[in-house]
Amino acid sequence: MSEHSIADDRLTRIFDQVCAQRGRPSIIRSDNGAEFTGKAILNWAYRNSVTLKLIEPGKPNQNAYIESFNGRLRDECLNEHWFTSLPHARVVIEKWLQEYN
Repeated sequence: MSEHSIADDRLTRIFDQVCAQRGRPSIIRSDNGAEFTGKAILNWAYRNSVTLKLIEPGKPNQNAYIESFNGRLRDECLNEHWFTSLPHARVVIEKWLQEYN
């Protein structure tokens, strides 16, 4: 498994976990990444009555929430730490996420 992407079947399991904790959304807006356009996520969305809305390529302003989140993550976390390993990055980012949320 790659450490830089999420396979679509793994993504559906993550969505199930998030839905169990926070409730099921009516819409998920995402980029056009393969994990969001594959059969597994399309089937998951259909089974769960979730509408998938893809942002247009080159139009990040269509998802202002994630753009804001990405900017804060970069400014408040990524630019402030020197990660020595992937596990170290995971720990630091998870701690930041807990504070952010």
